Amino acid sequence: MTTSSDPHAELRLARAAFRAVRRAADRLLRHRLRWLYVFLFEELRIRLILWTRPRRLDSAAEVLAASGALDRAYSNVLHQRIRRPQDAARFYLASWRRGIDARKPFPGFHPGVYASMRRLDANREPLMDFLAAGHPSGPWCAELIEPSSGVIPSASGAVRCALHIHVYYPELLPRMLQCLLLNKTRPDLLVSVTSETAQRQVLEQLAGYPQRVLVRELANRGRDLAPLFTGFRDEIIGRYDIIGHMHTKKSPYNEGFGARWGDFLCENLLGGRAPMLDLILARMEGDTGIGMVFPDDPRAEGWRANRRFAEALAHRMGWQGLPDSFWFPMGSMFWARVPVLEPVWGLNLSWEDYTPEPVPLDGSMLHALERILGLCSQAAGLRNALTHVPGVSL
Repeated sequence: MTTSSDPHAELRLARAAFRAVRRAADRLLRHRLRWLYVFLFEELRIRLILWTRPRRLDSAAEVLAASGALDRAYSNVLHQRIRRPQDAARFYLASWRRGIDARKPFPGFHPGVYASMRRLDANREPLMDFLAAGHPSGPWCAELIEPSSGVIPSASGAVRCALHIHVYYPELLPRMLQCLLLNKTRPDLLVSVTSETAQRQVLEQLAGYPQRVLVRELANRGRDLAPLFTGFRDEIIGRYDIIGHMHTKKSPYNEGFGARWGDFLCENLLGGRAPMLDLILARMEGDTGIGMVFPDDPRAEGWRANRRFAEALAHRMGWQGLPDSFWFPMGSMFWARVPVLEPVWGLNLSWEDYTPEPVPLDGSMLHALERILGLCSQAAGLRNALTHVPGVSL
């Protein structure tokens, strides 16, 4: 019971309720309940964040809303259900302050990298500092590859290119092929499957594809990354200049979001509203300083429970130290120059090195490897570029 002698009791109760909602949502995800329930908890989470916002965020939210810097269509689809720009700004700032579902505010900017590189203390909000500093350039600002309203450039064909697709769900492959065929580019296809039945289905679906097709049944271990770095290692090194990596994305824990994430990745790396593969390869062919290209996911994820696994991999690769914040291909889908991935192939990973099933939701060698990929360009003296398709977000 609250009393007038304890003015903060109501706020403490609200925060306790918020923590209870988070725990309940986590249990829902672990038990694989449907997206509808998670959606309802997200709605409640919005209301609790806005209700319990610290008053000191009010003035910052007003400034942020007036600046127009927060791209609500990109940053968070939940923002589109918040009517007032000031409330969307408060939601964004509160999420960063509490470290809960922190998002990037607009394409090409990573607040976590900015805070780390600028050595901001915990009381300084990265985006507000960035705006006050006059939008300084640095590693926190990424180069974007976006659709153009003019002529779509295409690669010349001089670059040897292949696309590796790990097909665990054959029923999702037609959608991926539809996105691929929107482009003029026809890369060789290296396809991994985990059963003889899936191999037959994939071969039927790829019948008539005009370039080289190689379909291999491989062990169901290491998810999509083991087939790339172990199963097809010798097929890629020395034969191709650029390799793409995709997989049929589905989440048994969250069906609605898994489908949306898969569409987001296909739109950004293959095509949909624009022939993104043509754009990506043309940019990489014309700019040899780009080592890897992956989508600009609005979520600002970090190491989470994966740092110790990443440090073990980095030590084996001869890397010294890991950054606190960084860009990486969330979902482990990308296009990369083959030499950029040499440090990973150089590990000579065997099938036993990969996390066996069931893979945990977080905290594994596979999650660490996904994050390590984002650091490979810098290790090779190159840089990452990110794709952004307006109107396509998560």
